[in-house]
Parts: sequence; C-alpha cells; structure tokens
Amino acid sequence: MLVKGTCAKKDLMTEIYKAILSPGSNWTEISSNKTNDYILNGNDGWVFKSPKIGYKKENVFMRLKSPDLSDPKISGNHLYIWLSDNYIPSNTEGENGTFTQMGIVNKVLFTPSNIQNHNPDTLYDYYIDILDYRILIIIELHTVSMITYPNCIYIGYPDINTNLEGKEYTNQFIAASNLGGAPGKMAYWHKAPGATGTGSQYNKFSNTFCQLNSVNPTPMGIYLLNPIYLMADNLNNNVPNTGFLGIFDGIYGLPNTNIVNGDIVKINGDDYKVFNLSQYLLNTASNIGEGNIYYYNSLSNVSCIAIKI
Repeated sequence: MLVKGTCAKKDLMTEIYKAILSPGSNWTEISSNKTNDYILNGNDGWVFKSPKIGYKKENVFMRLKSPDLSDPKISGNHLYIWLSDNYIPSNTEGENGTFTQMGIVNKVLFTPSNIQNHNPDTLYDYYIDILDYRILIIIELHTVSMITYPNCIYIGYPDINTNLEGKEYTNQFIAASNLGGAPGKMAYWHKAPGATGTGSQYNKFSNTFCQLNSVNPTPMGIYLLNPIYLMADNLNNNVPNTGFLGIFDGIYGLPNTNIVNGDIVKINGDDYKVFNLSQYLLNTASNIGEGNIYYYNSLSNVSCIAIKI
C-alpha cells in the first residue's frame, strides 16, 4: 500500500505517522509516551507494532523519533529508528513503557545538511509503502529539477516468501541509503544468529548484494530490475559472506545508465519510478548534526533504485 504526498520538512514526521496508520494498514501505534522530545534517551516517542508475521508469528516493534525538524537553527536532517523484541506500554499515559531487547539507535540521514536551502518550510516529496511485514520510505526534495537528493529507508522483514528464520531467531532489518553508525555498506540486523548459527544476538549488520545488468534497457527496450539480497556468515553453508537471509521487498536496483533521476519506466504494465541515490551518498565519516559518525549506503554497489508507484 503506497502513500505519497508533499509536505514541509517540519511536517514530515506527522505525515510518516499518518501514512503508517492510514486505512488499509495493519500496523498500530502503541506508545504510552508519544511526545517526541527530540533526544535519544528521553520519551519513548512513537512505537509502531506490525501484525504477527512469518512462520514464528513475530511482530516488528519500531520506535521512531527525530531531532526537531521545525527548528530553523539546526539542520534537522535525521530520523532516529530502533527495533526491539517487544514493547509493553505503561498503564499511565505520559510515562515510558518497557522495551525488551531494544537495539541501538539507527540515525538515518534523509536530506543534505544545509539550513538555508533545506529549512523547516522546505517542501519534500515522500513515498511510504506499507506492508504487514515492512515499511519502505523514500524522501526527496520537491523541485522541478532532476536534483532531488532522494534517500531510502527500509524497516522490517525481508520479502516474507524469502525470509530465512532460524530456530532461535528472526531476521529484521533497517537499511538506508545513508545509515549512520554502520560499519560499512551494510544493513542493521536485529536478532541475528550467534557465531554457531544458533541463539539470538543483537546489534549486528548484514551484507547486501545486487547483480546489476550491465546494459539497461535491453535491445528490446525493456528495463530490467534486480533484486537486492541480504547476506550473512555463520549459517552453516560453508560459503563465507554468502549466507542467504532474504530479499528486500519492493525495492530494486538498476545500473546508472541510460536513465536519470525521476524517470518512470513501465514493466509488465506497471509504472516504476527511478531514484538516483548517488545524488547524496556519503559513504564516509561526517559531522552533519549528530556528531562525527560514518554514513554508509546499506544497498552495496546500488546507486539507482526503482519502486512501483
């Protein structure tokens, strides 16, 4: 279910909230202390809960906050996202609830740090695709130019038909084109397997892989979209760095050839919009509002993506 629209940056969090809970969505918001106080260790903020999914009938619990996007004195260019095994709200409204195995905060950069050009009133386009097991968000500047600095965020399970769940763990992910704090071009991996392939560990990272076509479109004028795979070690397959975990759902890679940011391509009767992530990929350490941390594109070697619109 795709929700798309345009809003000022100061209203972006509200629009994300409304989209996740829009008619047709099976996600709920369950926090007992919803107020965003713009700090990491304060109020719970919003806590979104997915329906039960997978053969183990697990839920995704996503905590969401941000810096103050309405403050003209700061860049206001991040989202704060956590995953946890469970969340029990307090019986008293306005008091924090209890998280079980809440992971580290993922600081997701969604727009360049430029107070003058990207201020609270600057308009952004958003595309928020909600399924029972994952949320896909793309944010870009609203402009007639082809320079929109698109950024993508993926939260939750991989494609439910490809997700590999272990006996003692599930696989939930946070991936982003500018994921702060990652050790490399990887996706954050919640409830990852231990070194022996059994038991749950947390705050891990998964490799990604995408085999791009060297030529797009084909001689017949057809654009080929390529799935993006989640890969990992220690799954007892004796092939380092290639343990299969699943495939990202609804987001595809394609080479940066014969195509430009914002193009619409038709595949099997469906329209797909192209976003050129390379307009704003850091893949380095930088201080852009959250201290000096590394930002990496979770989608290794993928600079152009497409989603169905």
